[in-house]
Amino acid sequence: MNIIAWLGETWVNSVIGIVGIVIGIASLGNFDIAIIVGVILFIILLLRSFISPKKVIKPSVPDVQLPDHFENIPQINNFKYQLGNPEIQIVQNTCIPNKNPFVDGKALCPNSPVFFGRDNELRKIQSTLVRADNAGSVSIVGENKSGKSSLLFQIYQWLGAQYQTISIHTTMSDWQFSKQPDFFVHLHQAICSALSLHDIEIAMDYEAFKEFVRDYAAQGYYFVLLIDEFDKMVKYPNFDNEFFGNMRSLGDNPGYHFSFVLSSRQDLETICDNNKALGSEFWNIFDTHILGLLDEKIARQSLLDFMKASLGNVRGLNAKIDEILQLSGRQPFFMQVVASEYWWAIGDKKDVKPADISYKLRPHFKALWKHCSERERKVLLLVANGKHVGENPITQELQQRGLLTEDYQLFSPLFEQFVKNKC
Repeated sequence: MNIIAWLGETWVNSVIGIVGIVIGIASLGNFDIAIIVGVILFIILLLRSFISPKKVIKPSVPDVQLPDHFENIPQINNFKYQLGNPEIQIVQNTCIPNKNPFVDGKALCPNSPVFFGRDNELRKIQSTLVRADNAGSVSIVGENKSGKSSLLFQIYQWLGAQYQTISIHTTMSDWQFSKQPDFFVHLHQAICSALSLHDIEIAMDYEAFKEFVRDYAAQGYYFVLLIDEFDKMVKYPNFDNEFFGNMRSLGDNPGYHFSFVLSSRQDLETICDNNKALGSEFWNIFDTHILGLLDEKIARQSLLDFMKASLGNVRGLNAKIDEILQLSGRQPFFMQVVASEYWWAIGDKKDVKPADISYKLRPHFKALWKHCSERERKVLLLVANGKHVGENPITQELQQRGLLTEDYQLFSPLFEQFVKNKC
């Protein structure tokens, strides 16, 4: 420990003063008196340092002058935000020995070691967002638990390394907006925070926000707003045709440098048809990416790598991987759940009971069934009972969404049993 820092500046100065007095007296030839005086003064100083209260010096915090109306504005709690920094190196975590790497029940974090199988979609989306002539917007479509949220996190992480790009991420389930202007207030606050802007008047409506975006776009900045569970947004009664028209204008006008990445269970065209508030043209500025089943070869190799990295060489591991792929049906979320159960079972040298996994996945099977139309349910029932359905618009869509495999079978025997029980 630094002795000067421990004693304090005032204490050190006092000691220096005492030494000066002692030397002065000694210079007159009174060495004994000098020693006695020095000891007495030192003792007095020591006692005073323990008796006197310590003075606590607090670091000064500069006052931030906010606009008068800012005190009535809620603090940012709906958006995550960042300003891209090209010097950031994106590093994917690796599996830790003897630790289960699989995530059961929630989206994968941006640097998760077990995110895999969506590299093709990720590259295409990145290409759309950094298009030199005019950056575009993206719609990610997929069933519940198809990996939409995990993919959004990966995109958000990548955007964090893009030069002069402000990216904002939000999930509809976290929103607390009561009216449209609140959306632009919060969005403006998030962008200002990302840019470290102070003493700037808050944009209280779309017109003010639009001009703010245009000004910073002219300075070379780009904006990307990622909205998870977008289909829930259209159910908010205060978000009307004008609001979504303004959103479309931001994404369609090259002068704003503003892009969207939206995730939803249904494609935007269908959402527009079912919700007049969106307007018929909202969807046509988006590149659409539908998330279906993962590629079997990639899934198999990835699972094998993760198991070996976390468990080491395990006897009969390839057979276990086959079982995981069969039960999960190459659906990302189900693969994580099933692989996690197998990881624990392998470590404990126990067998996995498919019935236990089926029970765990049943609520998610119910959600898949709930979101199917009556015609889709009839097709699924036919397939579950061994009937040949062939290629038609309904089976093609079910295949795209990952409910049917490439050869028009149900994606998982566990889901097949669930559907049979619906008869």
